[in-house]
Amino acid sequence: MLNRGIWYSENNEEEKAITDYKKSLKINPDYDLTYYNIGLIFSKRKEFDKAIKYYDSAIIINENPKFLKNRAKAYTEIEQYALAVQDYYRIININGGDENVFLNMGFINIIVGNYELAISDLNKCLKLTSKKCKRILQ
Repeated sequence: MLNRGIWYSENNEEEKAITDYKKSLKINPDYDLTYYNIGLIFSKRKEFDKAIKYYDSAIIINENPKFLKNRAKAYTEIEQYALAVQDYYRIININGGDENVFLNMGFINIIVGNYELAISDLNKCLKLTSKKCKRILQ
């Protein structure tokens, strides 16, 4: 079921993918990637509350930075900035963060008016010698 769900996802047959993923979860309810894949479909559809629910389930099983980053993006889309920042900090605690983490936190801090934190985050992004950060911030 899982592999067919992946195939359906890759071929834009989202309803069939969700159906197969849910069947897969009945067989193996502890497989984090299945929840994550359903979350990705709902994010793609801009159904962020549903996406967050599935990312939550994946993160309970495995606090994978990729799962946290996608949930943080979903939180940002629904303007739950404090929750997004919490996820970004969890990523930093796990692996030190990357350019996208600091860039996204910088932009969130600009939105909410925390300019000193925004400057700090964006400087961290630049220190990672990221071409992306330098291009965006120049």
